Amino acid sequence: MPQHSLRFLFAGFSSYVIWGFLPVLLRLIDRYDGFTIVLHRTITAMILLLLVTITFLRKLCRSDLRRFLESTKKAKTIILTVIGSILLVSNWLVYIYVVNKISINAAAFSYFVLPITTAFLAFLILKEQLNRLKIAGILLSSISCVLLANIGLSEVIFVITTTLTYSLYLISQRQNTALHRMTSLLIQLFLASIWMLIFNPNPYQPFSLGPDFWWVITVISLFFTLLPLFLNLYALNGLESAQLSFLVYVSPITSFLIAISFYNEKLSPLTGIAYLLLIVAILCFNWDLLKFIVTRLKKRLA
Repeated sequence: MPQHSLRFLFAGFSSYVIWGFLPVLLRLIDRYDGFTIVLHRTITAMILLLLVTITFLRKLCRSDLRRFLESTKKAKTIILTVIGSILLVSNWLVYIYVVNKISINAAAFSYFVLPITTAFLAFLILKEQLNRLKIAGILLSSISCVLLANIGLSEVIFVITTTLTYSLYLISQRQNTALHRMTSLLIQLFLASIWMLIFNPNPYQPFSLGPDFWWVITVISLFFTLLPLFLNLYALNGLESAQLSFLVYVSPITSFLIAISFYNEKLSPLTGIAYLLLIVAILCFNWDLLKFIVTRLKKRLA
């Protein structure tokens, strides 16, 4: 593989490894409620992204503004951006609850099944086609979720909610093409900050939070939100989207290994079977993609 391709592959791989370590940071502030964590993560990430945009992406913003004003689909862009902000903050809230109150394994499971769920919803909503192997993968992943439900109904409800909110976010933003991803994300974070400040059940008292909370939130916002996002976008410059999409499994694998080795989370036999079924489902679902990647690698190595 050419040296420059390895650089892009490393960037994409690193972005998902970083996301996989996010539960470690969240566990450091698990005594704070999820709403407080997400509120400050959203506001801090928005401020940091705004500074990056003002410093490096002013031309991009001006270009986006011109394209938006010239667009004939302004209403669609506004609606999808608003929906995206609601789905994104909802996903963060549920994910943090799962990590801190249920288990890291449950959070990892929700992102293992994410690509399959997204494809199924895209089939239902966007009428994207599914072949037999993909359908088999969807059925097997559904069975694995049913097995997980036998462990605890509340657990599987939160797992499914985590998966659905982010799947719907991805599908909605796939249609939101009038703005650059960075501009769209900045607006969504701004809107999400407003929603959360409006619905904040407690008076906003940022100075009552401890210094441990603030340094963890800053690290999460900068190194576990914006940095992997930039690495992901950089990787797209040199990798096919298909190659990058398969790397998404690196994140839940990392979280899963952390849960087992660092936090000593145990897997029951039934949960183990659910994970094995999900692995088979992932292989079925991504079979064509795996063959494509192997073929491309063989050509580059030849």
